[in-house]
Amino acid sequence: MALSQDNRNRNLFWMNASTFSWNLGLGASIPVVPLLAYQFVPDLALAGLVVAIGGAARLFSGYFTGPLVDRFGRLGVVRIGVFIRMVFSFMEGLSGGYLELLTYRFFSSVGTSVYGTGVTVMMADMATRRNRGRLAGGRTSLAQLGNVFGPAVGAALWAATGDLRTPFLFNGCTKLVCMIIFLFCVKETQGYQNEDEAAAKAAVAPAPQPVPAAAQVASSGSSTAAIPAHEFGLRDMLLTGPFFLTMFAAFAAALFQQGVQNTVLAVFLSQELARPERDIGIILTSISVGQLLIGFPVGWMVDRWGIRSGLLPGSIVASATLAYLAFTADASIAWALVMGAGYGMVAVTASAYAMDIAPSHARGHFFGINQGAVSGANLAGPLILGFFIDHFGYGWGFGVIALLIAAVAPMSLVWVQDVRARREAGAEARR
Repeated sequence: MALSQDNRNRNLFWMNASTFSWNLGLGASIPVVPLLAYQFVPDLALAGLVVAIGGAARLFSGYFTGPLVDRFGRLGVVRIGVFIRMVFSFMEGLSGGYLELLTYRFFSSVGTSVYGTGVTVMMADMATRRNRGRLAGGRTSLAQLGNVFGPAVGAALWAATGDLRTPFLFNGCTKLVCMIIFLFCVKETQGYQNEDEAAAKAAVAPAPQPVPAAAQVASSGSSTAAIPAHEFGLRDMLLTGPFFLTMFAAFAAALFQQGVQNTVLAVFLSQELARPERDIGIILTSISVGQLLIGFPVGWMVDRWGIRSGLLPGSIVASATLAYLAFTADASIAWALVMGAGYGMVAVTASAYAMDIAPSHARGHFFGINQGAVSGANLAGPLILGFFIDHFGYGWGFGVIALLIAAVAPMSLVWVQDVRARREAGAEARR
């Protein structure tokens, strides 16, 4: 059954609105999470645990969410995730002690994981080869727009009320907006076929067809069986180079964001470069602005020229800016904008490619695993970077992350396959 263009456009509009609302609330509350924890227990390690516990929750819940999305439908699971996040966002603001806050943070992160996996699968349901880059880029840009304005909104609410808990309550209100959107404005996408899938299914002959040589995928440098032009199984997908590329690119991008941007960079700018607080805030905001500005343009590039047009230059730019920081220990607004753009290119393109290769009958399983890779990087990023910085210095820490991101470039040359185009070509050949 085909999803009408009007319903698809309506779904995309409201889902993008929810993305902005979601990240606006997160941006307002996340900076004050460790501050509230420190008020309860004046210990920096324990304050950091309140932040890290979210990564652990998302790591385990992503794997369970994927099968639920495939079995029970996308929309119902997304609503459950939004409801969990909404309730525990309010509870965080009302917590009366450290253990309460830690517990509420854990369960609110479970809701975040459930919501994120479900919405990603819904986006993939509606994506085609002609628009998947712009879908991923638009979602990323709106998320970054929320991330840019969120901290300012949270700070203004805190200053106006004098209560550190106000940003948490605002976060709960933004999740209430998302709940209303998914209750009344968004339609279920499971069972619908986008144009690519409908054309391919209609043209596939009943008898099995041999897989053409062009459909084979190189894995680990050797020729293996591949992603056939017709639908493929999830287990087969897990053994291919394209699957490893999507997981590695998502892992490297999340490692950069959580390890460098969200954890270490502010400390480096303050302690090593002695930058004032105002400069640190401007530089960190500039990275988010770079991601915001590049999102839709790189999505358009991917739709027009293919996955490599975003993944290859993005990984080179992101790794080069980190290498520059490692060797020169210098950071400017221009550097931050370029770094954000490079990271944004990798993140958007990896998301678009995941939409390409995810099996339509097992998208929930696929994106559950993808979410696990991102959550693992969110959890491991500060630990990996902290280990190298403590033992070898900031230069080595930034250099290691730069090498991991740079590795995406040669992988994209070897393993990027235009899966949707191959399916369409196979469908045309059978007509």
